Amino acid sequence: MANSPESSSPADPLLSVVICVKDGRPYLPTLYRSLAELEEPKGGFEVVFVDDESHDGTAELLADIAARDHRVRLVRGRGLGVAAGRNDGIANARGRFIALTDADVIPDRDWLVQIERLVTQEGVRAIEGAVAPWSDNGSPLIRNVQNQDGGRFMTANMVYERAMLDELGGFDESFRPPCFLEDTELAFRTLDRGVHIPFVTDVRVRHRDVPLSPNAALKSLAGLEWMALVARKHPRRYRQQLRGKIQTLRPGDLELLLSLSLLARRRASVSERLVGAALTAIALRRVMRVAQLSHIPRAERLPWLGVALASPGLRAFHLVKGWVRFRKVAL
Repeated sequence: MANSPESSSPADPLLSVVICVKDGRPYLPTLYRSLAELEEPKGGFEVVFVDDESHDGTAELLADIAARDHRVRLVRGRGLGVAAGRNDGIANARGRFIALTDADVIPDRDWLVQIERLVTQEGVRAIEGAVAPWSDNGSPLIRNVQNQDGGRFMTANMVYERAMLDELGGFDESFRPPCFLEDTELAFRTLDRGVHIPFVTDVRVRHRDVPLSPNAALKSLAGLEWMALVARKHPRRYRQQLRGKIQTLRPGDLELLLSLSLLARRRASVSERLVGAALTAIALRRVMRVAQLSHIPRAERLPWLGVALASPGLRAFHLVKGWVRFRKVAL
């Protein structure tokens, strides 16, 4: 984790909101307005934006906002992803508590007031807040991001004591783009220190729907590599607290890969090839059902058909890549 700023002064705020942004310019005007309209906590707050080498004018917009609002500061990230970017923001924050969120999130007006109410209680060192979905859109082309039952530790809405983050060394910067589970891993280290992380529904933000493209959907699968790192560092918590919340191989994926490998055997007999073809057909039906192609507009189905067919192999590839890299099998 980067070096900490100089020791706090009496004017330092209680809360620092840290937001790491990568090419998030379209979201920033609305986000900034929502932050400016937040109910003011008695202990005060600041907002630290980290621009992680954006290419869409994010840095310029944030610099303009920071020049007009003394509570907002801009930190230049290192382009290493959100784990390193958040560490850069934390290192430059002045607050006693760090409230983490994202550019595509809108907090409730009383977000910081609710946080202050809790962190001023003795012994509170971390909080997991609720993440409400932007809509109930059930389209397979939209991802509804939410955390309404706790135990997911999403940095769209997490609060940590700054001193404790310094003790822990912040986020593990081994997690690189596409980062996945770096927030859960930090929470697991916090819990391992005996720190309780209450889930508080009154500390709430709303997360915008995430539109999916075929290219983005395939790229995101690379994040499955990090499953093995979390499993290696926290084997018990991985099994008990995380594994049931994440779908690695989907229904039909393993069957499809096995049946295709049977068909690919050079010396397979005719009967083996017939069995392989039948199993492939059954597996494909399951894969297509999960892909919900019938819910996708006809004009967009062809590229999403490609995603459905490529996903089983890519999922398996990135999982195994993580197993080899981190020497840990994580199913």
